[in-house]
Amino acid sequence: EWFFHKNCMHHTDTKNLLPGKVLQGLNKRHVIHHSVTNTDMTVRNSKSKYEENGLEEYMHLEEFDGLYFLWPPTITMWIIGIMVGPMINYILHIILSPTVLSYGVSNRFSVGVGFFLASWITIIWNWLHPQLHKARRLSLTEGLDVLPRWEWMKDTILYNYLWKHHVLHHFLAGNYNVTLPGADWLFDTNYTECKRFGFELDVKNKTISKV
Repeated sequence: EWFFHKNCMHHTDTKNLLPGKVLQGLNKRHVIHHSVTNTDMTVRNSKSKYEENGLEEYMHLEEFDGLYFLWPPTITMWIIGIMVGPMINYILHIILSPTVLSYGVSNRFSVGVGFFLASWITIIWNWLHPQLHKARRLSLTEGLDVLPRWEWMKDTILYNYLWKHHVLHHFLAGNYNVTLPGADWLFDTNYTECKRFGFELDVKNKTISKV
């Protein structure tokens, strides 16, 4: 999640474009999502930005881009997950077998782990991200948006942490993990405050104010 979010969705090197029209389109549309996000995290209409960037063919996705995982990317992530899981398992088997005699994770289990992680990313993203941006929820014909949005959930440790972490991502060049925290600490892109940039977050009341 960290690697793809940072190096694809926030790719800024115009001299070395991302390979393929699909990745380039994802990059442009995600950058537009950031440019039309207000200080209170609501999102403005971005149709004019799409036209300016030659993205007319994606106009039917304008309402959803940057906010949700619809069914096509969800299914793609499932396929990648069940393919990459056994590959990683095989590599770990080669590395660990000479030293860890008891290592014997089955390919079936690794497929399940890959599928679970892909599902986790999609489900948590579609639960957290639209709420954070005060957007509507998806119908089941549009995407995998299945977790309830009870008000008490917004005061849980998990939601508060993910809310603050992602809001800071919109103010700073960092906090690329959204649903799988950890890599930002590992790669030194983790931020916990933005006062020096003129803003203060009130996590309890989910408000952002200038200081």
